[in-house]
Amino acid sequence: MTNNCFIYCRKSTDRGDKQEQSLETQERICLEISQKYNLNVVDSYFEAKSAKNAGNRPKFDDMISRIQKGEASIIVTWGIDRLARNLTEAGLLQSLYEKQLLLKIYTHFDVYQSDRDFMGIGHEFVDASNFSRKLKNQVKDGIVTRLNRGEIPGSVKLGYYTVDKKLKPDPERAPFVKLAFEMYSQGYSLRDITQKLYELGFRSKKGYKIYMSSIDEMLKRIDYTGTFQYTNQLYKGNYEPLISMELFDKVQKLIVKNNIPKSKKHYFLYRGFIKCGDCGCMHTASLKKGKYIYYYCTNSKRICKQHQKYIEEQEMHDLYSNKLAELPIDVDVINEAYDFYAKNYLEKYKDMENQKNLILKQLGNIETRIKRLVDLYIDGNIQQEVYSQKYKDLLLEKETLNSTLNKLNTEKPETTLELVKNFKEYCCSLQNMYSQGNNEVKEEILNSVCWNFSIVDGEIASIQYKKPFDMIAKLPKNADFSQWWTVPESNRRSLQCECSALPTELTAPDPLGSTLYRKRRVLSINYIVCPNRVRVS
Repeated sequence: MTNNCFIYCRKSTDRGDKQEQSLETQERICLEISQKYNLNVVDSYFEAKSAKNAGNRPKFDDMISRIQKGEASIIVTWGIDRLARNLTEAGLLQSLYEKQLLLKIYTHFDVYQSDRDFMGIGHEFVDASNFSRKLKNQVKDGIVTRLNRGEIPGSVKLGYYTVDKKLKPDPERAPFVKLAFEMYSQGYSLRDITQKLYELGFRSKKGYKIYMSSIDEMLKRIDYTGTFQYTNQLYKGNYEPLISMELFDKVQKLIVKNNIPKSKKHYFLYRGFIKCGDCGCMHTASLKKGKYIYYYCTNSKRICKQHQKYIEEQEMHDLYSNKLAELPIDVDVINEAYDFYAKNYLEKYKDMENQKNLILKQLGNIETRIKRLVDLYIDGNIQQEVYSQKYKDLLLEKETLNSTLNKLNTEKPETTLELVKNFKEYCCSLQNMYSQGNNEVKEEILNSVCWNFSIVDGEIASIQYKKPFDMIAKLPKNADFSQWWTVPESNRRSLQCECSALPTELTAPDPLGSTLYRKRRVLSINYIVCPNRVRVS
């Protein structure tokens, strides 16, 4: 008969104190479901076994065997997660439906009877998302009910304590909370308030000192007015307020006013970049006559012989521009290297596309093998142990191929090459941009190219470049391009290039990387044209 069914009840452990729904409760609900839909119960199964791994439940296997024999075509269970939590048995149930041996699954929450229902049932078996979703909605509904009753969520706030599950003002600490708000409204600082309350005996429930950060957080809480906020919405509390809304608003205005950051009076381009080559202290700057900016050593160690020597900002522009001009950036060499890089990049991209197509073909073959394996098991042509092991092996192989596929880059090569080209042009025009640009352009180049530099006797004594410009600085200006690609295999070395300080619009992922060779002081020009973090082995 098409209305014959099996009832299946399961709990994950035989310990009753660790199971939310007992077998007895599940049986009662399943019987109610069978009566509601006029189902004929052929047999009932009760099992205290985990469904995490396949082949662990003999009663479940017996029920599946009887379904294959046609004794029943319907399963009634408390929740879909009671049937399976692994892909092997989930696939088995789905195959039974495709063979029309299993027509429906009734649960306390849903009825699975169509192709659409069974299409996504595998995911529900694995993570029991249906139950979690319903439980979340139940919890959410309960929270809304408590909010409307004026019950404030979360832990008990400082200044209150609970009596019969209701908030009451704490007679020991509530007066201190009021005093903190009043003192801040009168202009006292947080430090003064914290110290004063401590001297008066303000302590936590465990007797610890309440620090300034806690006082600051307390002053920002609207809860003490008898109104509380939850998910950007205000609710009227059912507890006694400690302060008035007028006092709270006054305190909030003062907090905003006191926290407004003070703007810098002067802008000094090179401050933070210049070190003294004599004592190692940083240079600072000052404005003279309202228009002249001078840099000089802070002499914080009190041992410097250079701190009386001032450098005007225009001199600093010239010094740094001259240093950029010393970088061995040969336009012809860079263009030739870029062409070489682009050619190799496109070839490797084509190889990667071929690899992706091969993996997709292998994944299709695995799907076909899984379907055949399940058919063999349903028809009784393969043992349970062999089926489970083969199914796991195929899933592992599928997961490995998908992982490899995800690691392959899917970005079009034209996009990456365009960004590489932009960086190449950035390097070629670096010195010119710095010389002719305004302070905003100069600051961007400083942040992109340089960590810091030291000054001795009004000259740049040393300079520390950021990657990859530190590599560029070591390149000889008269390097022969042909030498850059003839480095012996024994001299190749793994290098890593970080360009995180470059302007973000000039950086992008490089899926294939670049070959970086070093022989003496000759480096591959890929260090110049590579726009991102490059790792080579």
